[in-house]
Amino acid sequence: MFELIDRFKAEAADRCGKIEQLLTEMKTADSPTETADKIRDHAHKLKGAAGVLGFPELKDRAAELEEVAASQAAAADGKTAEGAIRPVASAVEAVLPD
Repeated sequence: MFELIDRFKAEAADRCGKIEQLLTEMKTADSPTETADKIRDHAHKLKGAAGVLGFPELKDRAAELEEVAASQAAAADGKTAEGAIRPVASAVEAVLPD
């Protein structure tokens, strides 16, 4: 079980890094909708794994990020990338480890 948790922690750190990278890319993305969708996908996978392995706080925060990213992806058409970033950035900060 400890090996599985160690693997999860490594994957979670990798996902968080990718989410941070996507957030940076969102600032200049031609399609913030597409970038928000990618963030949502990473958050969804992080949420599921955290829930299965018994990390409820991380699961809840990842669920929040997933929800925010999904709503921003839906609303990003016609919005500036900067406007789409603010709520996602706040949710990313909540998910990332201190």
